Amino acid sequence: MESIIIQQKFISQKKKIILKDNLKYVKVIEKDHNKLQVIIDNLCGKVDKIIETYENDFMIAYKEQKTEIQKELNAMKEILIQYLLNSDTLSTELLRTIEELRLN
Repeated sequence: MESIIIQQKFISQKKKIILKDNLKYVKVIEKDHNKLQVIIDNLCGKVDKIIETYENDFMIAYKEQKTEIQKELNAMKEILIQYLLNSDTLSTELLRTIEELRLN
């Protein structure tokens, strides 16, 4: 019986020692976890800045391209207007010529 009590005390003390050792490891793990969390937060901030830079660069390029296309469309519009005006003038002259030929 005495042997059982001694074994129980020993087991109980052993559990306390193991628990204390585990608490040390838990503190180390928690400390490492906090360090990793800081690193991850820093990386997230840097990645966000990189993405923001790319987005800004993209928008600048998009707006420049849009402006360039708008200029080209306006130039084409002017050419079309000139063509239509010339065609109208030519049509009027042809109609006069046809009318003159009919009368003669």
